[in-house]
Amino acid sequence: MSKKPLDIDILVGRRLEEARRRRGVTQQELGAALGVTFQQVQKYLRGTNRISAGKLYEASRFLNVGIGFFFEGADKVASGEAGPIEGSNSELFEEAHRIDDPVVRSAVKALIRDLSG
Repeated sequence: MSKKPLDIDILVGRRLEEARRRRGVTQQELGAALGVTFQQVQKYLRGTNRISAGKLYEASRFLNVGIGFFFEGADKVASGEAGPIEGSNSELFEEAHRIDDPVVRSAVKALIRDLSG
């Protein structure tokens, strides 16, 4: 019997990946900070393994984000408004984050959100 990851675990993993990329931290560096292997970090990022509250707190401190960052969008996931979580938009948001003009950057991010449902 295979266990399918819960949407919230996938969301938290994606947000963890987004924070990791923004800070320019490798999976190995994140793993070392959390006291786990980079393979375990990969499982967290995919939502395959749930990350404990303690590890999530450590990640928030190491990546310099608030703990709530990992749950942004959770209301939409829980209500079904976000639809099923399958692909990842974190790379698109990361690239959009590199746009210097704040007006253009905001418009691109809004477009990505609209297109992704």
